[in-house]
Amino acid sequence: MRIELHLHTTWSHDGQVKYSGLVKRCRRLGLAAVAVTDHDTIDGALRFQEWTKTGIRELQIMVGEERTLENGRHVIGLFLKRAIQARVLEEVAAEIHEQGGLCILPHPFRLRDGVLADPSVRTERVLPLIDAIEVFNPKCSWTENEHARKAIVERGIPAVGGSDAHYEADAGEALLEVDMDQDAEQAVRDAVAQKISHRIIGVPQHDGGKGRSYAASYYRRRGSFRMPTALVPLARKAYRLYRNTMHGSQLPKHEIKFEYEQANR
Repeated sequence: MRIELHLHTTWSHDGQVKYSGLVKRCRRLGLAAVAVTDHDTIDGALRFQEWTKTGIRELQIMVGEERTLENGRHVIGLFLKRAIQARVLEEVAAEIHEQGGLCILPHPFRLRDGVLADPSVRTERVLPLIDAIEVFNPKCSWTENEHARKAIVERGIPAVGGSDAHYEADAGEALLEVDMDQDAEQAVRDAVAQKISHRIIGVPQHDGGKGRSYAASYYRRRGSFRMPTALVPLARKAYRLYRNTMHGSQLPKHEIKFEYEQANR
C-alpha cells in the first residue's frame, strides 16, 4: 500500500491540484490514499473527501492542514475534524491532538519555513510536541533532507515522507509504503507509532542537489520582475498545463529513503 501524505489543492494559495487530475494520477501510481494538506484550511480536503466517498471509492482522502505559525514556519495536522485556529506551535500541537490527529513537522530543516531551521527554536522543546517529521521532501535540498534523516536516526523520531505536491504531476514523488492492505488512516497511525514495518520512498536526489521548485519563476512576483497582477492567474494555469504535460507522462522512479522494520514481525 502506498500513501501520499503531503499535497496541496487549489484551496491553497499556491496549490494547483484539481480533483479530476488527482484521481487520474493516483490510478496511474496505484495510490491507496492521499492526505490533502492545504495551507491554513481544510475546506479543500473536506470537498475532495466528499467527492471521493460519492464516486471513486478505491481512493481514500485524509483531511489535513499545513498550518502557518506566527513566525512563518509550518506544521501539518493529519486526521482533522476542524480547521486549526492557533498559530503558536504549542497551541497548534494541542489543537491537533485534541482532535485525535497527528502533529507532523514538514520539511523541518528548510531554511525559510522549517520549524527546526529557526535558530531561536530549541529542538528539545519541539520534539515532545510532535508525532513524526518528514524524512524526505523532494522540494527540499539534499542537505535539508539529510538533516532530517540524521535527526530521525539519532533521536528515534518516527518518520513520514510526502511529495509536497502542488501539481498533479508532483504526486507520488515521496510516499509512505506499507506491506499490508488495511485502512489507510490506520496504516499511517501504526507506522507513526512504529507498530508496523514501513518505508519512505522517493525520487532520487544527489549529494548537493537542490529541491524541486513549486512553480515557474516567471510568475513569482518578487525581486526586480513583477508580472502584472491580472496576468498571474493565466500564468498559473499555463504553467499547470505545462508541468502536468511534461512531468505527468512518466511515472516517478523511487528509492528507499528510510526503512523501519518492526521487531516482532
